[in-house]
Amino acid sequence: MKNVLIISKYFYPYESGSEKTTRYIIDYLAENNFKVTLFCARGSSEKLNSKANFVSLEKNKLYLFLSKKRFAKELADIMFGFKALFLLMRKERYDSVNIHYSQSFGLPAVVLSKLFGTKSVVLWPTSSLYHSKLTDGKIQFITEKTYSFLADAFLAKGMPSRQMRKYFRVRKEKLFETVNPVEQRDYDPGECDFHNKVLGVYYLGKYNEFKRPDILIRSLGLLKPEERGALRISLYGSGNYELTIRRIVKELGLEEIVNINPPTKDVKSVIRDNHVFVYPSPYEPAFSQSILESLGSGRAVICRNTAGIRKYFKDDSIIGVMPMNEENLAKKLSWIISDRKGAEEIARNGKRIISRTFTFENFMNQYMKHI
Repeated sequence: MKNVLIISKYFYPYESGSEKTTRYIIDYLAENNFKVTLFCARGSSEKLNSKANFVSLEKNKLYLFLSKKRFAKELADIMFGFKALFLLMRKERYDSVNIHYSQSFGLPAVVLSKLFGTKSVVLWPTSSLYHSKLTDGKIQFITEKTYSFLADAFLAKGMPSRQMRKYFRVRKEKLFETVNPVEQRDYDPGECDFHNKVLGVYYLGKYNEFKRPDILIRSLGLLKPEERGALRISLYGSGNYELTIRRIVKELGLEEIVNINPPTKDVKSVIRDNHVFVYPSPYEPAFSQSILESLGSGRAVICRNTAGIRKYFKDDSIIGVMPMNEENLAKKLSWIISDRKGAEEIARNGKRIISRTFTFENFMNQYMKHI
């Protein structure tokens, strides 16, 4: 029986995202005769497989206090992570240490794996390197670069390896690409009718300078009045751009067609009620889980036409925009309104690709080679 230690800074397995992928991986390993231990800083074992062991820093008051301090949280991750992981790895022998969404915890994890002669595998979960470059603190930036370089294998989940090499400086022989797994049964509410008089357009995510839902709102102002009347826009999220978005909606007189909603965990219902998903980031997301879940549900998806997107999705399966701006986005929305049949065919083709390529089975076939 192989013994695997999985490290994830958080374990709040909601409706989507890297934490849910971690939960699926643990379920798979636990049900296939692996001994699994999950270590996290924050979270609970509520949705964890009953066969897996759970260790966290949730009750460590000093760590919780320091983790809230802007200039101390990365150091707290390293120091407290080193102590907790040292005790775990001294207590029993692990065949591999798997570093998922760990942030600065990855540094002590990889260093200790070297000390104990254990294979270390980094599973990088994010789909936007641009976001990481601008938001990581200096200590976190240094630790991510360091442990990624030292790890025995680096799995680039959802980004082309060329982009990962440029950012992380991982040696080519250690870097492997994997698909993002999409569990369609969780998100697919069935086909929608693209011939409805009004098409639902939705956005799920934060309101910030990286994802920019204001681009979507401004694009509506470029449409003809009859085109705007054929759309119903629903935003789900929160963030420091919310007041800006509300101001733009009011300035453009879009209150009747734009609904601004709080964040939701009921992703399936949001998808069910809409036809088109827009990911208006002007930067480099490739396989955001939201994009893949929307594709897997048979919805037409508009997003930036990146190298990662082009590798799997052609013009007949996704609506790529380059560059992502108000003018180009407005043209795509206008096309969808005028060619409902074409948009429906694109949605169906995108769903077929998800069903064929972005399955959990395909992902695990790639992942299992490295643990």
